[in-house]
Amino acid sequence: MSTSATVDEVMAELEDNFGIVASKDTLLSRFLLSEQEPAESIVDWGLRLEELMMQVTRKTAFDEGEKRFMLRKRFWRGLRSEELKNATRVHFEGGLTYEELRNKVREEEYEIQISKEKGGRPKQGKVYQTKAEVEISACSICLNHRIPMIQTH
Repeated sequence: MSTSATVDEVMAELEDNFGIVASKDTLLSRFLLSEQEPAESIVDWGLRLEELMMQVTRKTAFDEGEKRFMLRKRFWRGLRSEELKNATRVHFEGGLTYEELRNKVREEEYEIQISKEKGGRPKQGKVYQTKAEVEISACSICLNHRIPMIQTH
């Protein structure tokens, strides 16, 4: 390589000598099959996934929207914790961007961790009963008390 080589020429030479030699199919498969590792934080999982996506896009052309959609979907589906997935499902299905979803998952991970450190159970959604359900429940209790009285008469 000559001393007057351009930056692009130097980068191409470095890529040829030290770059990833895996095929685009192999890289895409690694991305699509990736999952969060047991000791991997949400931040590290997101960064590793972004790195895998960057390797894929060096060999395959994706527009930015498609790339972000794939990142978002693989990030959420590759989460190790079902508890975390359940807590963030509404954000995933709500169409947040990859970055927004990653931040929401980080927030939930923190909340779950705090809850576990306090010795309590993770937060759960509130369950509300409708008036009709309360009335049916009350009637059921009333009937359960009257059945033995009817059977004796």
